[in-house]
Amino acid sequence: MHPRNAPRLLHLLCALAITAGVHGCDPRTEHTTPDDRRPHQAATTPAPALPDFATIAERNVTALVSITTNYKPRARQPQLNNDRASVERGFGTGVVVSSDGKILTNDHVLATASDADITVELWDGSRHRVRTIYRDERYDLALLRIDPPLSKMATVTLDAAPPRPGEWVMAMGHPRALGNTVTVGVVSGLGRNHREIGAPTDLQPGGVWHFLQTDVSINPGSSGGPLFNVRGNVVGLNTAVLRGNQGEFEGIAFAIPSALLRHFLEEVATHGRVRHPSLGMVVAGVRVKSIDPGSPAARASLLPGDVIRAVAGVPVRRYHDLLYEIEIAGMDAPIPLSVAREDHPAITVEIVPEERA
Repeated sequence: MHPRNAPRLLHLLCALAITAGVHGCDPRTEHTTPDDRRPHQAATTPAPALPDFATIAERNVTALVSITTNYKPRARQPQLNNDRASVERGFGTGVVVSSDGKILTNDHVLATASDADITVELWDGSRHRVRTIYRDERYDLALLRIDPPLSKMATVTLDAAPPRPGEWVMAMGHPRALGNTVTVGVVSGLGRNHREIGAPTDLQPGGVWHFLQTDVSINPGSSGGPLFNVRGNVVGLNTAVLRGNQGEFEGIAFAIPSALLRHFLEEVATHGRVRHPSLGMVVAGVRVKSIDPGSPAARASLLPGDVIRAVAGVPVRRYHDLLYEIEIAGMDAPIPLSVAREDHPAITVEIVPEERA
């Protein structure tokens, strides 16, 4: 192109651009520097780095155990000869919580097995017998100890703070005897009760259920395995899943929260058992319906019609929220309850539970 024709062509292109709604085309300012020709990049916030799940797994694999049981299934119908009932083999996971070899797992993992029928396998492939320290069906938790005891075993840390929905979590376990399996997901919800998780027959309907919900892949054999947060602390014990009509995993799994795990271990360590509290009142949801004379509720001056809004500062909306918070608050000190009563929207009473008979 002859140089004298260039300005005419540039004016023509600018005219077309303006007609099409494109601005900023001025032939008097078309001279550019190399810096001007660089593509414009909008300021962006750097994406947060993903958690280092590989390191969390490496640090905790030595505290993971595989549990194998031989047991007679609980008969749903009377049998003529129980001695001939078939023996089944079960698989589960446990996690070491003390350096001398105490192992925390689900009670339903052990089923009806006696100590002689339980074997645990450590990360190095060694197999050991165990002694049962305590089992609690209301929590679906069991505490075992390697027998004879070992020393200087790696342990996990139970987190004191509950996770939030949307936070990353990582499960470890032995699904279908596939050792040290790692799966990752997020917390999907909090405070799920027995009915909401499908009312599994392995769990007592009257138990203390306040599950974390996650979308972490959990399969048979993973029960009793730890659920870690991004700090590498245990926030739950994997316990149950919801499955479809064909038995397929639907991305809905449940874990017992670490607050209940900590309470269980503290109770067993201090008292040799879990003391379950009783308040001596009947509630519907969180509204008091009736009170037993001379009960902890009566001594706390609670009245029928009172609505319990919070336990030890933690809001409660449903009966299983109330039951759970009373349970983990313990029995060694008065528990403050925030109560709404007729024209008094917020009063505080203190209650000292009794041990359930």
